[in-house]
Amino acid sequence: MLSAAAQRWSTVLAILLVALAATGWRVRDLDARPMHHDEANQAVRAGLLLDQGSYEYDPHEHHGPTLYYFTLPIARLSGQRQFAETTETTYRLLPVVFGLLTLLLTLGLRRELGHFATVWAVAFAAVSPGLAFYSRFYIQETLLVCFTFGLLVAGRRYWRTRHLHWAILAGVAVGLMHTTKETCVLAWGAMGLAALIQIRTPERLRRVCRRLSWRHALVFAATATAVSVVLFSSFFRHGRGPLDSILTYAVYLGRAGSEGRHIQPSFWYYLRLMAWQRQGGILFRPELAILVLAGVGAVSAFLRRDRSAGFARFLALYVAILTVGYSLISYKTPWCILTSLHGLTLLAGLGIEGIRRLGRRRWSAGLALLLGAGALWFTWGQCRLVNGRFRADERNPYVYVHTVPDFLKLVQRIEDIAAVAEQGRGVFLPVVTPVEDAWPLPWYLRRYPQVGYWLHPADLPEFPEPPPLLVATPEFEDDIRNILGEGYMSEYYGLRPEQGVLLALYIRLDLWERFLETRTTK
Repeated sequence: MLSAAAQRWSTVLAILLVALAATGWRVRDLDARPMHHDEANQAVRAGLLLDQGSYEYDPHEHHGPTLYYFTLPIARLSGQRQFAETTETTYRLLPVVFGLLTLLLTLGLRRELGHFATVWAVAFAAVSPGLAFYSRFYIQETLLVCFTFGLLVAGRRYWRTRHLHWAILAGVAVGLMHTTKETCVLAWGAMGLAALIQIRTPERLRRVCRRLSWRHALVFAATATAVSVVLFSSFFRHGRGPLDSILTYAVYLGRAGSEGRHIQPSFWYYLRLMAWQRQGGILFRPELAILVLAGVGAVSAFLRRDRSAGFARFLALYVAILTVGYSLISYKTPWCILTSLHGLTLLAGLGIEGIRRLGRRRWSAGLALLLGAGALWFTWGQCRLVNGRFRADERNPYVYVHTVPDFLKLVQRIEDIAAVAEQGRGVFLPVVTPVEDAWPLPWYLRRYPQVGYWLHPADLPEFPEPPPLLVATPEFEDDIRNILGEGYMSEYYGLRPEQGVLLALYIRLDLWERFLETRTTK
């Protein structure tokens, strides 16, 4: 039997090794997958902050400012001072960093989870296909998972120690959650409801209140408010930002019940996505093992009678309530469930611990190790499938209206033609598409200073001379041909063909012939 100190240090070492291995794998080939249109949109916003040094919160789109502000140190440490100099790796490194921080934060709960369960929870989080996929995806969700978990850790540590610094850290976590994404309110509501269910009676609620320090509560609230105000106001340069961060909930409430491509009325959407989804003859079961073990962990939480049983039950209730909350909202995207998924990995660790507790003999520990290793191996296989061969394939349950690799051929063709044009990348390049079909072109054309975007051919200005290139959706082909005349050839490329989105590239014939000459062998 290991001493308490030996258990503590062996747990720390195991988690550090798992986190190091997970991070090493996640940073590989960060530029291999084409940019999703949401990633490109966020990257352009970060690029504006990098180029202009200013940011204003938009209550209708893009979510909060943490993603952009935390990108700046990575860009500057990489020697990138302008948006045009940045790469996919610049942006995708940020979720990798916060994915690593989320793994390490689990150390703060090793007393509540137990050393054995803590290591397994980190291992499952490290190989979770969904957590790994979106830890390489430049959107807010991985940051929100980290800050939400930070609130759980700091809140629990404060409850146990009553030290002011944990209240301050909890306030920082709340402020960062708010400045990351509006859906943070779902996590707050799930935590509050889970706590109330645990308290159960008015008398117990009064005892809880008596144990709290109102001075600490005020410091917590002031810290959360300060973090939120500072970031939403762009460090006091945009005074309306904090107000807009509240008014935005009217926008998102309307969006939650609206119609559109993101509406999934099925309550079971997320469960099917994580557990069992057959697409194009390929069966994906990305989080099936985690879900099963999380169920075991939830049941064992309510069977325990030790000092940590209360937190285990709170965790089970919180994850269940949060998952139900997301499932009830018609507006669904795969990344929205990440906070719940991370909670499921913690419960899966408790599930392995629950199996170990079945008996006091060695057979129960052996069974737990065997089942845990099998679940880990199965999940790792799914992780490699989701994040490897199918990382940009629409059959992958986590690939959601994604840019197909064929689109990169369009970007390369524009590069080829610019290389033989007198203006180089300074060529005038009109793009004529609906708003949602333009992305991720603004990201891939960030080094072209003479790009213009129009919603319809009728909006195009009169060209003083025929443009070297033009990009448009095929629905505008007749109008574009009438405008350009006969001196152009066209090529067609997929953008999101599963959703019927293609792009046509029109190339002026003299440049096309010049390009062909560079490909002619003597």
